[in-house]
Amino acid sequence: MESCDYTGTRECKKINVNVGARNFFGNFLSFGTVTYLSKNCICLNTKMCLPLNSTIQLHFPSKENILHVPAKVSNYSSAHDFHDITRVEVLNPSREYFEFVENVTPTF
Repeated sequence: MESCDYTGTRECKKINVNVGARNFFGNFLSFGTVTYLSKNCICLNTKMCLPLNSTIQLHFPSKENILHVPAKVSNYSSAHDFHDITRVEVLNPSREYFEFVENVTPTF
C-alpha cells in the first residue's frame, strides 16, 4: 500500500494503524480504514473519491466512545482505476483526538 505523505506545511509524524472509520461528506456516508495518522493529518484507504479541499467528518472508535474528527481533504491517489488513499488535514483537533494519537498502538 502506498504511504501517506502530507504535503502541507505542518510536520506529519505518521503512525501506522489499521482502524475502521466512517466518513461523512454532506449526505454521503463512506466506509474506509485509517492507515496512518498524526496530530495534523490522517490517511484513509477508501473507494469514495472526495473533492479536494472539501470538509468531511471522520468517525472512528476510541475506547468506549466514537471519536469525531473534522478534516479537510488535502490530496488523494488512485491505483488500478480505484480511488485508494485520501490524505486529510485535521481541523481544530480536540483533546480527545490528541490523546488518541498519543496512546494508539501502531501496527507494523
